[in-house]
Amino acid sequence: MLLCFVASFSARNSELPPHWAQGAQHIAFECSDYEGWKAYVQAQGIPIEREATWRHGRRSFYFRDPDGHSIEVVEPGIWEVD
Repeated sequence: MLLCFVASFSARNSELPPHWAQGAQHIAFECSDYEGWKAYVQAQGIPIEREATWRHGRRSFYFRDPDGHSIEVVEPGIWEVD
């Protein structure tokens, strides 16, 4: 689940802690079809900024959404605890 909030509305609600951020953000999604999502992003003409190999050989790639936020797609198991 990914919850997105309208910053101008969330900032006005003084009863709750902040539910917003300013500036470019980073969001990561674990996807079972890593290669499929990578191909899909590229087919949309969206440049991949970086691809990395992490521990246990798990990979991730990064691209930007239209608002400049960094989106990361990661292979399953990248956050598993040893």
